[in-house]
Amino acid sequence: MTNEKNTKPSYWNPAIKHFSNVDPVLCDVISKYKSKNYLTVTNTPFKTLFSIIVGQQISIEAAKSIE
Repeated sequence: MTNEKNTKPSYWNPAIKHFSNVDPVLCDVISKYKSKNYLTVTNTPFKTLFSIIVGQQISIEAAKSIE
């Protein structure tokens, strides 16, 4: 079973307001690229943790092979 979420994080609006106020370049970018699309979460927390651990193990083996 896959959980799929495409929701705005709770910190989104305060972060947008902050960066718009402190950085004129980011303010222009934020204004130009407003979107209702956010990161989509497609895994359960367990599947995400499992993928991270497996990815680290593969990366360690790859690093060892080029030493």
